[in-house]
Amino acid sequence: IAVPLVKWIIWPPPFDYPPAALGPMTGMFVAFFKFYDFLSGFSAPSSYFMTSARAKEEFPQMDTKRMKYVSVFYEGAHNDART
Repeated sequence: IAVPLVKWIIWPPPFDYPPAALGPMTGMFVAFFKFYDFLSGFSAPSSYFMTSARAKEEFPQMDTKRMKYVSVFYEGAHNDART
């Protein structure tokens, strides 16, 4: 799943958690996806981020004009119900 980030500060903040508003600027989202990799036991390909230029090559359908970067993670390797 590719998560495009077009702002450095997101308002209203995700999950109504004000520090998450700084997620794109501080790398909090990248750290969150690495934690999600850990929960899955690293059984799926590792999450990563890419620049808007690379995102334009790999995901040509995305509008990359305002994009800062893209976080990519793999879903389905972790059973969320067991945590």
